[in-house]
Amino acid sequence: MRWLTLFITLLYVGCQPSYSQPELEFTPKSCEVAVYLAKRSLAMYRANNDQFDVMVMLNNYDVSGNSEAYVGKVYTQVMAVDLKKNVYKAFKDEAIIKQFATACTKRLGLKIPKGK
Repeated sequence: MRWLTLFITLLYVGCQPSYSQPELEFTPKSCEVAVYLAKRSLAMYRANNDQFDVMVMLNNYDVSGNSEAYVGKVYTQVMAVDLKKNVYKAFKDEAIIKQFATACTKRLGLKIPKGK
């Protein structure tokens, strides 16, 4: 009886989709937001702000429940370290933004889970 109870409990807990999140899709609007935030991030890095300051700015960016803007914000958060590296390698902002935008448009249609 103990094993049956354990099995039923595990079956019940294992079948709950508590970890699942709705998925959001990359759109052209998402890339526009990502490029805008990348430009702000680059300006902050050029002004000798550290990565913490940039991440605080990105975290505080208000998306007002807009899922497309949320995807762009998350993408920029993920790429913040790469932006920092490119600034310290002395690449020009135009070249960095061009590559950033190209990489974002290659992800159009990709889905990411919506965070809480």
